Amino acid sequence: MPAPYGLLEPCDLNLPQLPDRLVGCRIAHISDIHAWRPSHRWTRLAHQLSGLRLDLVLFTGDYALNRRREDIAFSALKQLTDNLRPSIGCFGVFGNHDHTALRQMARELPVRWLANESVKLDNVPVELFGLDAAREPANDVLALLMNRPVDDNAEPSAGKPRALRLCLCHYPDLLMSAADLGCELVFAGHTHGGQCRLPTGRALVNCSELPLRYTSGILRHRRTLVAISRGCGSGPMPPRVFCPPHVPVYTLHRGPMSGKDTDGMDNLQPW
Repeated sequence: MPAPYGLLEPCDLNLPQLPDRLVGCRIAHISDIHAWRPSHRWTRLAHQLSGLRLDLVLFTGDYALNRRREDIAFSALKQLTDNLRPSIGCFGVFGNHDHTALRQMARELPVRWLANESVKLDNVPVELFGLDAAREPANDVLALLMNRPVDDNAEPSAGKPRALRLCLCHYPDLLMSAADLGCELVFAGHTHGGQCRLPTGRALVNCSELPLRYTSGILRHRRTLVAISRGCGSGPMPPRVFCPPHVPVYTLHRGPMSGKDTDGMDNLQPW
């Protein structure tokens, strides 16, 4: 993959049980657009992404700044999705800034929106879970979405590998619940990376229940990784300070997972 340019930031992720079909899978993660005025920025971003071989494009919420900007947010999403053709597809969840009108408009887009539900893909060994930010998350909400008991030792069907479990959620606080379910990867946003940081990179606030040292980056808890994006936009105020926007582009590899399998939490790659 080329070096970072524009908003794109490449990142390699190792998973020890990655199915053969998904080795080299490339995932673009778009979060926290917070569109508030018309801009060609999203067409330029789509052009940059279309120059890459993408397998999945994942959206993790907060596309509008507020209710009055929902038409602008829909236009931004349309500019992006009109130009992207990932081989597996586009999937997304909504954030706390995405209200009814935008949710209804977004159904026209070529994105499979997941609202407190899961989907197992037919042609690739992938299972996706999407948690809607409109409902207060409970510790066992992902298990309820699956509507089945968690069994990390379950054997795959004959001739089929165990599906890679991916979780999309706007809030990053659900890492531990996802780990209990056996999800290998969680994609989240919401924090904006702190948005305003000290020159050392330390966030002053992250609007989540996570300690400030876990504001953004690649976190590990047990055998689960969570990728918390800094987001690719922001409202007019406050401005970003020492915290540039980005769109992570992950490439999956089979290999030992970074960090340790513990009940604690590590920020393996702060952003």
